[in-house]
Amino acid sequence: MSDKQQQIIEATIRLFAAEGVGVPTAKIAKEAGVSNGTLFNYFETKQALIEGVYLFIRKKMAADIINQLDFELSMKELFSNVWQSYSLWCWAHSLEHKVINLLISSQILSDDVKKVEENIKEALTTSLG
Repeated sequence: MSDKQQQIIEATIRLFAAEGVGVPTAKIAKEAGVSNGTLFNYFETKQALIEGVYLFIRKKMAADIINQLDFELSMKELFSNVWQSYSLWCWAHSLEHKVINLLISSQILSDDVKKVEENIKEALTTSLG
C-alpha cells in the first residue's frame, strides 16, 4: 500500500467516525492532503473507498489478534485469549471499531466484500484449529 493510499484510508476513517459515510470525497481528499483526483486514482469510486477502508480495518484487526495468540495453549485458553485480544483491539482502535460498526449497519457493503471478509474469518478459524 502506498503512503498516499494509507493517508486516504486514515483520513476516511477519521471522517467516517466523526461524520458518517455521507462525507464528500472532496473533504476526505482535503483531510488526507491530496487532490480529489488523486483520491480517485487510488479508489475509482466512493464505494471502492468504503470497501477499501472496511477491508483494511478487518485485515488489520485479524492480523493484530492472530499475532498475539499463543497456539500452545489449551483450546479454552486460546479462545479466551482471542476474546481478550479482540476486546483490547476494539478499545485501542476505537475509531476503526466505530467505522466497522457504521459500515456494517449501513448495509452498503457489496457481496464481494462480504466474501472477502468470510475468507478472512475462515483463515482465522483455520489458524486456530
